[in-house]
Amino acid sequence: AALFSLAEILDDDSRDAIRAGFAVDPIDVYGTTEAGYIAWQCEDRGALHVNADLVHVEIVRDGIPVRPGEVGRVVVTDLRGRTMPLVRCDTGDLAAASTGLCACGRTLPTIGPVEGRAQHTVSTAAGELTQRGIVNRLAARLRTGEYRLRREAERRYALEITPRATDAASPSEVLLLLREMLGDVEVVVRRVDDFPVGLKTHSFVDARPSGFQEG
Repeated sequence: AALFSLAEILDDDSRDAIRAGFAVDPIDVYGTTEAGYIAWQCEDRGALHVNADLVHVEIVRDGIPVRPGEVGRVVVTDLRGRTMPLVRCDTGDLAAASTGLCACGRTLPTIGPVEGRAQHTVSTAAGELTQRGIVNRLAARLRTGEYRLRREAERRYALEITPRATDAASPSEVLLLLREMLGDVEVVVRRVDDFPVGLKTHSFVDARPSGFQEG
């Protein structure tokens, strides 16, 4: 049996939940509407292998390739399109640049896990936090599917939690973790009975007026 993850970031806690619930390790697949399937995980479940015969992928910051292991914007050139070429298209997504060949032995170029949308990265005094990074850090205190962190303004957040959200920490401890992560921001806690089924996996929501992105 195989289970593929598409369209959303695959955070560590969701991967663990899938393993426990379905007894399979999910395969993360990355693609866009414009360029199709761009990269995929092999049996090693580490880096994503790029479909290099179909697309050319660059990981850049300010138009310059980042160093191996650093996070940058995913820029794609479609090698198939002849009617309307897609050349160095900025997808708006973030991923880490390759640190070398995968342990599986395949020689296709690789990229790191997709970290979320660039426009919804959170800037802090300690550096930038990606959507995937935020969700992975909260997993130590909150259960996936039982909370949502909503970014309502540049420095205002709302943490929505169900009664089942946490066994590992009190709400005050979670607030302390959020402030350690995000810096001097306003955080409001809102208790809810449950979330609609369609929102169960949307742990971080950027609801600022400029856009809406779930992760």
